Amino acid sequence: MVRPEKIHGLLFDGAVFFTNPVLIGYIPRLEETTDNPRAGVFLFAAVITQIAGALLKAGPLNQRMARNHTGGESGWFMKVLLFLLFIQFTTVSLFGFTLLGELIGRSPREVLDNSLWVILSLFIGAVTLFVVWRAGEGDPSRSNKQYPAWIEFGADFLLWISVTILTQVFWVSLVGLLEPGQIPGLGVVSVILLIAYSLLFIFFYLPSRYLFLIEDSRSPYTWLQAWAAMLPVAWLVLVG
Repeated sequence: MVRPEKIHGLLFDGAVFFTNPVLIGYIPRLEETTDNPRAGVFLFAAVITQIAGALLKAGPLNQRMARNHTGGESGWFMKVLLFLLFIQFTTVSLFGFTLLGELIGRSPREVLDNSLWVILSLFIGAVTLFVVWRAGEGDPSRSNKQYPAWIEFGADFLLWISVTILTQVFWVSLVGLLEPGQIPGLGVVSVILLIAYSLLFIFFYLPSRYLFLIEDSRSPYTWLQAWAAMLPVAWLVLVG
């Protein structure tokens, strides 16, 4: 039987594995987002669901860690993931503002040249970072509270929405940006795509999985299932 601290990560990875291929085409890709306010809405939806999911998950997660007398993982790799999460959501916010430029009466260039939007994006990235970090820190005062099971599963659902949107907008876009026929030599294409796949896996998926990794990162099966979760997308990128 899967232990409670691992079931949530397993279900999260499973949902990513099965749903990402199905959703291809419903969320705009990177190459389709120029002057597309709809893509900006999707990106800010990813930010909002990440923050809301972390806020909801904090209580049940802290309660379980207090009950099991375990703390969140705080090694250097987890700190790197938090830094990547900050960079990720700062970039997503700034990109979202550029795509929503028409709605605020600004061109993408005007948005990028205006320090206000850059500062606001940094603020949103910092808020996202703080909320996720705080949720994973562990708060003994929550150990005596009772949280219905649906709260954490609802939080997992929101976090799944966030990572799915980011995967569809950015990662799946590799299909259009790196077509095998555009680069001579199958070996070169394979190496480029493999490097891109590895970097994007670290940059997009693992930071989004932070609140699960603080509980299950010590298990080797966690890393296998996390890699497996992205295999359908990797297959699409590598094979087409």
